[in-house]
Amino acid sequence: MKKLLLMLLLATPALAVAQTQNITSLYKSYSDRKGVTTIMMGPEMLGSSLRAGKPLESSMFIISAERSLSFGADDLRKLREQAAKMVSAPGYKVIMDVKDDDEIVRIYARDGASKDELRDVTIIISEADEVTVIGISGKIPADMVGRLSSVADQDD
Repeated sequence: MKKLLLMLLLATPALAVAQTQNITSLYKSYSDRKGVTTIMMGPEMLGSSLRAGKPLESSMFIISAERSLSFGADDLRKLREQAAKMVSAPGYKVIMDVKDDDEIVRIYARDGASKDELRDVTIIISEADEVTVIGISGKIPADMVGRLSSVADQDD
């Protein structure tokens, strides 16, 4: 039992690193796919676009795909499953859930080091023929989440 507990304690930092790299890995796996739009924003651009006034200690990755000849229904299903698996990692919680007809928007986040900070914010926008995953890897001030939801809503 002590060995198992020790192994779990030793593995915890590695699991935390793997979780924060999930959006990066997902982004990399879809960035060269035909029929998929991907965007990466570094800390300076992200801070500027969210009107933070300074660079944030995080980067944003956007993956958006519509069903088409080059990206089929099975591809959309797989992207949905991968995004759902990413936010099922320990510590993630739903902080916003919107359902409008066939569109579902969910914002997930993990608590940061303080009550005013979130880590690894993920927005999943799912429609019948389209999926968009927006992920911020790193630290983000909690008051920026409202601005994130407006970024997610600009697609209309």
